Amino acid sequence: MHNAEIRLPQLSVRLAMVAQLIPPGFVVADIGTDHAYLPVYLVRRGISPRAIAADVSEGPLENAAKNIKRAGLETSIELRQSDGFSRFVAGDADVWVLAGMGGTLMARLLDAAPWLQSPGTVIVAQAQSRANELYDWLLSHGFCIEQELVCRDAGRLYTAVRAVHGIKEKTHDLCA
Repeated sequence: MHNAEIRLPQLSVRLAMVAQLIPPGFVVADIGTDHAYLPVYLVRRGISPRAIAADVSEGPLENAAKNIKRAGLETSIELRQSDGFSRFVAGDADVWVLAGMGGTLMARLLDAAPWLQSPGTVIVAQAQSRANELYDWLLSHGFCIEQELVCRDAGRLYTAVRAVHGIKEKTHDLCA
């Protein structure tokens, strides 16, 4: 059976929205990947040449490993056990994804990785709650909200943003 024939779970509406914010051709790190659905989707569709699927716990990483293997992408998607960005350095990825956790936690994780606050850093984030705390952190640390999407999934509204550090010109109403 070829990779294209392997049926993998489809992305939820929420994760599909997040995927729309990933610029093509860039290496992605999915922080808090859980099952690695997003990295598998991005690499299989040719949106990202490779990805890193990271999670703090072994259980989710085991699930992620199974999905990556089923997709035949073991050479394109790296698994990494990491509490947020603790096992990462600048240059490991071009786009940093945080999806499915609260905005308070996201802000704390981003704050613990000051090396992300450099010109051109791209963060794609989808907060499950307290999105205002995430947005406040991004805007007060030199990021501009370049694009924002909204969707309804399972009866709930979700927002996701692509934020870029150090944009000089205003491209969105939320840019300073």
